[in-house]
Amino acid sequence: MICSAQPIRRISSRIYAWVATVAAVGMMFTQLAYAQDTDEQGAQLKPPIVNIQAEARTEVAQDTVQFVLFVQKEGKEQVEVTKEVNEVLAQALEQAKQAAEDKDIDISTGAFSVSPRYNDEGEISTWQARAELVLRSKLIDDTAEIAGDLSDLLSIARIDFSLSDQARTQQEDQLTETAIQAFEDRAQMMAESLGYDYYLLKELTLDSSATVYSPRSQAPQGAMVMASAAEQEKLAVAAGQEEVSVTARGAIHLLDRKDTCQ
Repeated sequence: MICSAQPIRRISSRIYAWVATVAAVGMMFTQLAYAQDTDEQGAQLKPPIVNIQAEARTEVAQDTVQFVLFVQKEGKEQVEVTKEVNEVLAQALEQAKQAAEDKDIDISTGAFSVSPRYNDEGEISTWQARAELVLRSKLIDDTAEIAGDLSDLLSIARIDFSLSDQARTQQEDQLTETAIQAFEDRAQMMAESLGYDYYLLKELTLDSSATVYSPRSQAPQGAMVMASAAEQEKLAVAAGQEEVSVTARGAIHLLDRKDTCQ
């Protein structure tokens, strides 16, 4: 009896090992099948993504002018040249403030520099001093008139036109609505064209920009603009145009009615 029990225990052990192996393999296939089903469900829940861009733009007349006037003197003594330029600048500043009284015109001093001039031997021969006066305002004609009245004291370095921050913001607000509506229309058209029922917004960014495409009035580089007082009193200036634009960039999900990822 003892001899016959040994093979039974041996066979029982083999059966137990075989059953454990089959169970482990079954669990492995079950896990693989579950993972595959999960992946397939995940793939079904990932709709295609399309990138879209829409833009709105308009042309706006520049409403702000900036005159940069300057005085420049040269002499042997640095202190004397600097003093002379300061006196002319102070006189022009006072005259401009009086003329701009009760008017919305920003008047400020600009760059100031004193630099040596050298002779052929590398020695300082003279000193040159230069100072600027800046006039900036939406009152283009009034500012031009003041700049003309200062022609006895200062020369015109350049005239710049621009669009004020207030006007640009107002235009951008209006264009933003137009750009977003254009984006929505294009997204819907894209969904229908590709055979989907509707779309879901994934992300959206808005960018704004302004481009000056009309040449600005500016003096030639390195040149001094000086005219007679009679001519400068009626200085003719004209603002240009700026193109303001807002761009809507984003991505959308394309969905069918059967999709559950809403």
